[in-house]
Amino acid sequence: MGNIVVKHKIAICISGQTRGIDNSTALMSAFDHLKDLFDIDFFGHTWTDQVAPSNITDFRNFQHTDQDEIWHQLKEDIFNMIPFNTDWNQHPEYIKLLNGDGNFSEFAKDRVKGVFGQIVSNHKCLEQINASEYFAIIRWRWNNILNNDIEFTKYLIDFVEYKNIHNDPLSNSNDTMGVKWNTRIGTTPGNTYIEDQVFLFRPSHVSHLVGSNVYQSLRNVYNIDAKNDKDIGRLHSHALWIAYFVENGIQMQPCFTCKHLNTEDRSLSLLNKEWTN
Repeated sequence: MGNIVVKHKIAICISGQTRGIDNSTALMSAFDHLKDLFDIDFFGHTWTDQVAPSNITDFRNFQHTDQDEIWHQLKEDIFNMIPFNTDWNQHPEYIKLLNGDGNFSEFAKDRVKGVFGQIVSNHKCLEQINASEYFAIIRWRWNNILNNDIEFTKYLIDFVEYKNIHNDPLSNSNDTMGVKWNTRIGTTPGNTYIEDQVFLFRPSHVSHLVGSNVYQSLRNVYNIDAKNDKDIGRLHSHALWIAYFVENGIQMQPCFTCKHLNTEDRSLSLLNKEWTN
């Protein structure tokens, strides 16, 4: 009788905007090479203004929720939570809004949803997971397909086995989450850059994030400026991820690099990009 090989379980959590991708079969099949090494479960979340994947049955669980939730959670504190860039003062559409031509409330809603949507969607995906079942949880975006499987497999094995520990200034222990090598660690969240296509979480990270109120964490991050009496600007996108993790006491270390095939139709994301810092 042969030896029974017990494979580590990992969860792949796909979140954010699907951006027109109505079938994630190619995204998921790109991980087939890992199935000899790991027992894999897929989880997914996107917003109801985005097309849902047609292959939902391939997920252990999938959620499709209304992004207006973000607005309803934050609108009472809107003047602290709306992102702002001084360049807007030169933007013709913004000038029109200030002059009463247009709906400022709808403008504010779109900006708030655009800035916080990725983080809240990730939170909602992680909420579906019983972290104690898994050795690692991978955060992935709908519009990226892995095309360097050998390299990524090596880094994932190292991460699961706690082998890939580096002398990073933010890393004092081996209980760190994994981010891409081209992350730039600055002295403040405002000048720190992080690639958000992939994160490697340990179960403790997921349990902590799910146990925390994501909206309160975002309020705390956006209130850093006022508390420190510093005007570093309202954080957007890559810088906001770092601030969110730091707020939750999660340390990061660059521990992998991988290439992705970006299948996104860029025209679907230009609205939010136009108004970011």
